[in-house]
Amino acid sequence: MFLSKNVLKLLSYIPLYMAVGFIHLYYYESQRAEYLADALSAEMSGTEAMMRLNDKLYGEVTFRMALQRHVLSGQQGSFFDAHNAIAQAMPERERERIHRAELLEGSRLDYTHPPGAYRMQFLRRHYQPSAQIGITDERSDRIEAELKKAEPWIEARMIQDFRASLY
Repeated sequence: MFLSKNVLKLLSYIPLYMAVGFIHLYYYESQRAEYLADALSAEMSGTEAMMRLNDKLYGEVTFRMALQRHVLSGQQGSFFDAHNAIAQAMPERERERIHRAELLEGSRLDYTHPPGAYRMQFLRRHYQPSAQIGITDERSDRIEAELKKAEPWIEARMIQDFRASLY
């Protein structure tokens, strides 16, 4: 009994370590796919546009803090307008400090994404000076107007989700 129990226990480690190995391979492939997606996006839109997009994606902490301040202080009016006013009034030095903090080597969007600093280095190394596709000012204005219509619903949902996370 003692011998068979220990032998089976040792044998059970084989599928466990195989599963752990597969998970690591999956994450590696997922991160590789993110780099390839970044390269393709930079090829289509230009590296500068991708760098600005990454800045916005990694600005989640700042955005979340602004939402928290807006909700907990009971401010009235549009959160998006308040956030834009805060972002425009922010000194460049503070923006750079936040940017450095949010793009630290360990900063990730989630576990399947490579660290932000590595993604930015990758984009700089594979610089694409110009975009292959573009958007006209007219189309940009139409998209902006369409998003403006959805803002109240999105804002209400964000505030509702934030309040639900408190309790």
